[in-house]
Amino acid sequence: MNNKREIICANTSQWIKLVDEVDPFCGWGSVPAIANAMGLDSVGVEILPEFCEKSRQLKVSMLS
Repeated sequence: MNNKREIICANTSQWIKLVDEVDPFCGWGSVPAIANAMGLDSVGVEILPEFCEKSRQLKVSMLS
């Protein structure tokens, strides 16, 4: 495993059995945020610290 993508995938595979949605390259975090707003357990992984901070702050509300 020499490329970052392979390392991230290998390290997030443990989460697949524990949550409803895993986004191994979550960027700004929109997919995990929407999944959480839908009531799903979601985990997002991002290698860039500035994107991680933005994704932690992202809140989504679902319209009925």
